[in-house]
Amino acid sequence: MAAISTELSSQEEAFIEALERRLEGRNSVELEVIDGIEEEFSRIYDSTYPVATLRGRLADLQRSLESTRERLRLLQRERHRGIIEEIESLEAQLAAEIERQHELELQRNQLLERWSAAALVRVLQNARQTEAPSVNDARQAIMQCRRGCTFDEIWGLVEDFLQKRIRQRLMEDMLASLQSLMETEGGSSSTSTQPQST
Repeated sequence: MAAISTELSSQEEAFIEALERRLEGRNSVELEVIDGIEEEFSRIYDSTYPVATLRGRLADLQRSLESTRERLRLLQRERHRGIIEEIESLEAQLAAEIERQHELELQRNQLLERWSAAALVRVLQNARQTEAPSVNDARQAIMQCRRGCTFDEIWGLVEDFLQKRIRQRLMEDMLASLQSLMETEGGSSSTSTQPQST
């Protein structure tokens, strides 16, 4: 646009100068040049003036459209304020329900984990109780076989006793670990569910 303005200014000056020369009575060649300049200036002016005018009209229409849209938004907000407030209230309730659901799912998962651990503890306790007589029997067999048994027989009884005692010890260690873990999680969960004092 700046280039067009500059071109118009230079053409306008040339046109004015050409008119002055025509008034001074130049020859026909100069008059032809002047006519060419006039024609070029008229062509440029005719081609740019409608564009500039249309651009201004478009800018006015754009401003009018934005103003109308803003008035429409204000009108709709005033007209539907009650609906908007109800929607916002429902959104807040939905967010609270989602948060509550998340807390319930977390509590459920914790209960499932504790139940699984408790079930495993019961299984290990039963297995330990079942294994205890077998360990005692293996120990008694060694005591009774100290006399009158060969070395290989004694060694076989010792291996059997060691295997059963090791299995029993592993069960006891697992039980101790699980019970300690359950006590820790139970304490932390009960602490987290207690209301905080203000």
